[in-house]
Amino acid sequence: MTAHAKGVRLGIYAPSEERPHEAPPPKPEGATGAVRHLPFLGRNVPVVPTKDGLRAVSKGEIAKPESVARYLASKCGDQFEPARAAMQRLAASLSVDELDEQAFHVYERFRPEVPSDENGWGAMGVLDLDKTEALVKRQ
Repeated sequence: MTAHAKGVRLGIYAPSEERPHEAPPPKPEGATGAVRHLPFLGRNVPVVPTKDGLRAVSKGEIAKPESVARYLASKCGDQFEPARAAMQRLAASLSVDELDEQAFHVYERFRPEVPSDENGWGAMGVLDLDKTEALVKRQ
């Protein structure tokens, strides 16, 4: 999704809404309404309403918040809760419109740095929470 979103921003690919020949995705089990796309960080993320609220769709299934939390916790280790708290403070420091306009650029300023001896897609990086806190204070 990230590579495609970058391709759309560079004008290499057409945004999904400009490709009407593609069939809409099927409604996953547990959805109470149709799949729609929510713009997020330069991407159109498929989401559906459920009895528990709006949920992302991944590989044709509704994403479970507890599964997402487990995945993030496995990547962040003992820094999961401090990282979550820092991200919540950063998001709260921006208005909805600012977050919509600036989210990807804000992410670029704090995203994990991959050491120079690491390469390849998905290489492990280091998240510096001080950078995130500095962005909160700047807002």
